[in-house]
Amino acid sequence: MKADTAKPPLAYFGFGYFLTSPTWKEVTMRQYCVVALLVLVFTTCDARAGLILNINARTYSVDTPLLVDLGAGDWVLTPVNTAMGGAYTAWDAWGTSQKWLNFYVIQSESIPQTIVGDWGTWYSTPAEAFDHASPFAFSLSQPETVRLSTTDSSDVAWDNQGGLSLYIDVEPTGGGHPATVPAPAGIWLAVVGLAGVRWLRRSLTS
Repeated sequence: MKADTAKPPLAYFGFGYFLTSPTWKEVTMRQYCVVALLVLVFTTCDARAGLILNINARTYSVDTPLLVDLGAGDWVLTPVNTAMGGAYTAWDAWGTSQKWLNFYVIQSESIPQTIVGDWGTWYSTPAEAFDHASPFAFSLSQPETVRLSTTDSSDVAWDNQGGLSLYIDVEPTGGGHPATVPAPAGIWLAVVGLAGVRWLRRSLTS
C-alpha cells in the first residue's frame, strides 16, 4: 500500500509551507523573519487604554470622591451597566429600590463642580435610568486629578443603593495619549511566538 504523502492542510498556505519545509536552516530563517515582523508590529502599534470606574453610591460622596489621575487630552465618560462589565447600572438615594438615578458629580482643578445626567429626575427601574444616561466629554490642558461622586454627602449616604459605572477612554480624535505596548512585552511575545512556531512545525512533520 502506498504511503500517504499528502501535505498537512496548512501546507497549502504560505505560513504552513515554512512550517513543513524540509530544510532546517530555511525554516529557521523564515521563523526569525516572521517573528521579527510580529515584534515590529506589536511594539509600534497603539493599544487603546480603557478603564471602568465604579462609583459606589455609599462610598463615593461629594466629600469622599473617587479620585482618577488623567493626563492632558480629550476624555469621554461613557455610562455602562452590569451587562457591559460595570459593577452598577444606576443608584438610589432613598433606599426604596423605586427611585433610580443616573447623575453624578465631576470636578477638578479646571472643571468646576458639574452634575452630569438627569439632575432631579428619577426612574422606576435601574434599566430605565441607564437608558436615559449620556456620555460626558471634557478636555484637560494638563495632568489633573478628577473627582467623581454622587451628589450626596457622606453623612446621608448610608442608605444609598447601587452606584454608577463609567467607561473612560482617550477620545480617538482628541489628540490624547493612548498607551503603547512596551518593548519588553514585544520581546517576550517574540520568544513565545518562536517557541510556538517550532512546536507546531514538529507536530506537523511528526
